[in-house]
Amino acid sequence: MKKIKLSLETSFWAIDEIENPFQLINAFFNYCTVDSYKNTLSEIMLYVYKAEVCNKERPGDVFDFHTAVKSFIRGAYLLTFKAKKWRVKKTPEEWHIISQASLNKEEYEDPFLVFEKAFECKTLEEYEFFLNENCSRIAFTLQRGI
Repeated sequence: MKKIKLSLETSFWAIDEIENPFQLINAFFNYCTVDSYKNTLSEIMLYVYKAEVCNKERPGDVFDFHTAVKSFIRGAYLLTFKAKKWRVKKTPEEWHIISQASLNKEEYEDPFLVFEKAFECKTLEEYEFFLNENCSRIAFTLQRGI
């Protein structure tokens, strides 16, 4: 099988260039919290079609978000090619649905399923196009100085 080589492009937001997708996922969640990523994404989406500037005080946050999420998407894509499945070794005695967030039991036990399902719906290029299109609209608004 041909080995897929894809740059994870982590040099803008991580300390080093990361090549291992497992290390990238770890660095991504150490860089910001899930709530922070959700809030930033929500804020960006609110400003995509507005003539107002998103986050006037720190407009570079949009760039940081864009580069980190782009790296995450690329890392997730590479994880779909891992042949060996990683599974949760021991499931909790009492199953609390809240502790597994929006994952079902199968996805919680085999996190690779989440990435496989995501890339069955859309290709890597489609995810990156969506991310680039929306963040470039924000950048264009910033450039115009509105």
